[in-house]
Amino acid sequence: MSVVEDLLFEKFFSFLWKVIKLTGAFIRFPFIKRHYSLEQLSNQNLSEVIGIIVISILATLVFLLAK
Repeated sequence: MSVVEDLLFEKFFSFLWKVIKLTGAFIRFPFIKRHYSLEQLSNQNLSEVIGIIVISILATLVFLLAK
């Protein structure tokens, strides 16, 4: 791969990972907003796991319902 492709993929995947982390943080925020801010939640590893689960469920539902 060229340097340009490496930079593009790096930016794309870092953006994608931030979206996953923020999705998990948004899901968790209403339940524990008294103890943590949204930024603190997005830095926790559990937000990544919840984000992946939520995006997987949504993608599965869209795939199953799109007929």
